[in-house]
Amino acid sequence: MLKKLFSSRTRIELISFFLENPEESFFVRELSRKIGSQINSVRRELENLKSIDFLLSKSKDNKKYYAVNPDFVFYAELDSIFKKAHSLESSLGDELSKLGGVSLVFLTGSFVGDNKAPIDLLVIGDLPSSKLQNFIDKRFAKDAKYIRYTVLSEEDFNYRLERKDKFVLDIVKNPANILALNKSKNNSKYLRK
Repeated sequence: MLKKLFSSRTRIELISFFLENPEESFFVRELSRKIGSQINSVRRELENLKSIDFLLSKSKDNKKYYAVNPDFVFYAELDSIFKKAHSLESSLGDELSKLGGVSLVFLTGSFVGDNKAPIDLLVIGDLPSSKLQNFIDKRFAKDAKYIRYTVLSEEDFNYRLERKDKFVLDIVKNPANILALNKSKNNSKYLRK
C-alpha cells in the first residue's frame, strides 16, 4: 500500500491537495489545473488512490468528482505527516528569505529522507556561504554539522540549467525534493509548481 501512496510526484501532490481540502470534491480537469499536472497523469493517479480507498468518487452533471475518504485507514497519520512537512518547508523558506538575497530554496537529502543525495539544501541567490552557515548552526544546533549545502548565484544557477548541468537538474527534477521558496521569475519551465 505504501508504494501506491508515494510512488509519483502527481500522486503526492494529489494527496497533499486533498488533505488540505478535506471537505471538498473536485473533478479531474479542475485538479489538473490546481496541482499543475497533466490531465492523463491526474486521471491515472486518482484511480490509483481510489483503488486503495484514499479517495471516494461520485458522478454529478456528467462529471466525476473525487473527495478524500475520512475513514481511510491511514488518514490521521498522512494528515499529520503532510502538515509537518508543509510546516517545515514553509518555515525554512520564510526564515531563509529573511536572510536577504535568496531567490530559490530546495530541500533535498536528509530533509526528504534521501541519504544518497549529494546535498541537503540548495540555496539560490546572493547570500554569502558564511551567513548561511551561521543560520544553519543556529537553526539546527547539534545537527548543523550534518547538513550539507550549496549556494549558487542566480546567474550561475541559470547557466547550469541552460547547460543541463547534472547536479542542478537532478535536484530540480527530482519529485521527492521540495521547492521551499520560489521568488525567482526565471526558469519556470524547469521548476515544479
